[in-house]
This record gives sequence, structure tokens and C-alpha cells, in this order.
Amino acid sequence: MVTFDINYVFQLVNFLILFLLLRKFLYNPIAGYMEQRREEIRNTLEQAENDKEAARMNREKYEKQILEAKKEAAEILNRATKQGDDMISQSKVEAKKQAQNIIEQAKKEINLEKERVFMELRDEVGRLSVDIAEKIIAQNIDYASQEKLIKEYLAEVGEVS
Repeated sequence: MVTFDINYVFQLVNFLILFLLLRKFLYNPIAGYMEQRREEIRNTLEQAENDKEAARMNREKYEKQILEAKKEAAEILNRATKQGDDMISQSKVEAKKQAQNIIEQAKKEINLEKERVFMELRDEVGRLSVDIAEKIIAQNIDYASQEKLIKEYLAEVGEVS
């Protein structure tokens, strides 16, 4: 059996004193340090969660800005394309007007030149007719001479035209 000895009491008292000393000088500071460390970790996790949420919100914001920029770029491109098409069609209309004006001017010049040539030809024919009439009157012409003069006249008219 177990005998109860005074040493056990001393050992128990020593153990209690040692326990209280260790608790006061070792356990409480370690427990305080552990609680402080736990609080730092909790704060770090909360900060990380807040940072993660802020990053998500920033990413969404930037994605919206990118979409808006893409839409704006597409609108600018569409406007530029439309303006380019309008300018091309306007240039075509102006070119057609200019071409029509040039054609009309050329036709007018051709008609004026044609009239001038016709007037010159008429004057030349009149002059030649007068020359033939003078030759016919100047000569007593028989039928053969008259036919010869007509052939000469037609040859001269052919050279002029």
C-alpha cells in the first residue's frame, strides 16, 4: 500500500509553487503572445479578404472601362467609315458633274468648230462657184469643155473637204 509521507506534501507544495510560477511567468505571457498572434492573423485574413474584394471591384471597374473603350472605338471607327463613304460618294458625284461639264464643253467646242469649218467650206464653195462661173462666161464652152470644168470643180471641192 501506499504510505503517506511528508515528502509528498512538500512535493505537492513545490509542484503547486512551480505551477503557479510557471503559469505567471511563462504560460500567461505565451498565452498573451498567442492571443496577440491569433488577432494579427485574423486581422491579416480580414485585410486579405478586403483587398481581394477591392481587387475584384477594381477588376470589374477596369473591365467595364475596357468594354466602354471598345464600344467607343467601334463607334469612332463606324463614324470614320461613314464619313469616308460619304466623302467618296460626294467625290463621285462631283467627278460626274465635272465630267458632264467637260463633255458638254467639248460638245460645244465641237459644234463651234463644225460651224466654223462649215462656214469656211461654204465660203470656199461659193468662191469656187464664182471662179467656175467666171471661167464658163469667159469661154465659149461646148458640152465637152463644160463637163471638163465640172470634173475639175468636183476635184477641187474633194481636195478642200
